[in-house]
Amino acid sequence: MEWGGETGMNAVPDGVVQHILSMLSNVRDVAACACVCRRWRDCVPYLPALFFPRNAFDAAAAARGAADDAIGRMVASVARLRELVIYCPFSMARLPAWLGARSATLRVLELRMDAAADKADGHLDCIGLAANLEELRLWGVSLTAAPAWGRMERLRVLEVVGAPLRDSAVRDAIAACPNLTDLSMLGCDCSGTVAVDLHLLERCRLDILGAGNCSLLLTAPRLESLEVQGFTWITLRGHSLRRLSIAKSTGRVHKVDTGRLPDLDHLSLRGVQWNWAAVSSVLQCASEVKHLVMKIEFCGDLDALQPFPEVDLVDFFNSHPKLSKFEIHGAMFAAMCQKNSLKNLDSRFIIPCLEEVLITVRSPLNAEQKLNTLESLVKYSAKLQTMVIRISQMKNCHEAADDFFEEICMANEEGATPELLDALVDKRHRSYMSAVRGISLGTFRARVPMSTMPIHRRWVPRLRASGLLPIARLVEGDMADPARRPRDRAPWFQFDMSLLAALLDRWRPETHTFHLPVGETTPTLQDVAMLLGLPCAG
Repeated sequence: MEWGGETGMNAVPDGVVQHILSMLSNVRDVAACACVCRRWRDCVPYLPALFFPRNAFDAAAAARGAADDAIGRMVASVARLRELVIYCPFSMARLPAWLGARSATLRVLELRMDAAADKADGHLDCIGLAANLEELRLWGVSLTAAPAWGRMERLRVLEVVGAPLRDSAVRDAIAACPNLTDLSMLGCDCSGTVAVDLHLLERCRLDILGAGNCSLLLTAPRLESLEVQGFTWITLRGHSLRRLSIAKSTGRVHKVDTGRLPDLDHLSLRGVQWNWAAVSSVLQCASEVKHLVMKIEFCGDLDALQPFPEVDLVDFFNSHPKLSKFEIHGAMFAAMCQKNSLKNLDSRFIIPCLEEVLITVRSPLNAEQKLNTLESLVKYSAKLQTMVIRISQMKNCHEAADDFFEEICMANEEGATPELLDALVDKRHRSYMSAVRGISLGTFRARVPMSTMPIHRRWVPRLRASGLLPIARLVEGDMADPARRPRDRAPWFQFDMSLLAALLDRWRPETHTFHLPVGETTPTLQDVAMLLGLPCAG
């Protein structure tokens, strides 16, 4: 390359060099490039981002304040800094100076506050110096007192991770950011009421830890995606939700008030203990949902000692006519398999849009009703393409679980594709022993020759003339233990044991074919000729 009489890297225009170096953000890479030459060092002021990783400085440098000095010099040297990410240990006392120096250009700020050595009350107040921030992410902060950072009119994204929260502090902090479009509070600890009122909010993720009682009151007219975890009472007002996920791993969900959900596409309900009134309320409001996930381990009434309410299959699908993908687990599937769940079935009933079903069965109890429900789903679903049935581990009932699984496999209704299975063969089949009986089958070991089979050079012309030289070279390859292989000889190919295991699991000895998701396949003579280079003539 030549430019203006210069050659090599010196011929690259300054604008191109600046653009290439602007891709760097890690301070280690920036420092290394700055040491190459003066020309590269002069590009540092034009970097848009600086990222200080956890291991940017050693413990000794951080202890004597050298890390803070280095961060200050780097921030001061970048005149157009738009993004600052600090994960390494730093001093909170120096943060105001860094933010004040680049407040005019700084748009994205991410701080790992658990690495700060001198956190105290009011440690977030200095963030208000960067009034032009558009994205703010804070790790390990403490929001027990409202930060005095003023109004952040330009802030669009706020993310808080791993923070103890107090409801009044959260309310004041969110009120100071009225134009948020994305709000995330992940792994936070709170036991009060989280109130969110943002008219421009579009995406929200709230994850509260612990088994305490925490309530959510959310008002967001433009909200499209909401994921909440850990709340006992949930109230949503004025939204345009298209995706809703509610979960609670510990404790009970007492009430969920969402209002009408006419635009909802995806709904996920997960948890250990849900009040049935909360479940039915959400299902009634989400009548237009297309993808429904229900993984609720308990949804009964403790006072009435009724573990599973009866869900009428006909009423359920008539209430959700657009449902195309349905994932149901455990207790909710049992609720659809009660004595009167199928009482309203008739020849006129149809499930119009259902295409995919994923069902997890935890117990073989009430097997007849469960089989009837499965058969009804297959029979009355006009567009059903896939049904996956998972049999979870059933303790102390292995024989009953085996019988139940066999009945499912042998249930062939009209419209279903018959399986080419043999019960006697299945009992000894590898996939049956692994998936149903839970037997550990161990690792495959290839049967390979333990010594080399070298080809004499006199044989090569005749093998080449006959077209057998490629297969001869494969046989010549030493596939034995690497410790026994001569140093001057390398293996021609290696076995992929995971691929062999997957093919064995899908081999059907009755038809001598592989049963793959795309259909039945079998190796042909042409496949062998193409893979091994053998001639097909003769």
